[in-house]
Amino acid sequence: MSRHILVFGGTSPTGIDLCLATLRDGYTLTLYLRNASKLPAEISDTATAITGLLDDSTAIEKAVAGSAKI
Repeated sequence: MSRHILVFGGTSPTGIDLCLATLRDGYTLTLYLRNASKLPAEISDTATAITGLLDDSTAIEKAVAGSAKI
């Protein structure tokens, strides 16, 4: 069984803590973000980041589809 999480808002302080904890626990992550440059290197080097706004249905579909394939 895949241990994968799709995270929206991963650059907030809570989002960063969540991402770091789940990566330490062996999960893979796809992050949907407005600004990927805000991610710490230990997250951006490991997770898949997709940028877009919440009204960008094409980018959201890409994030959901990509996370489903992992």
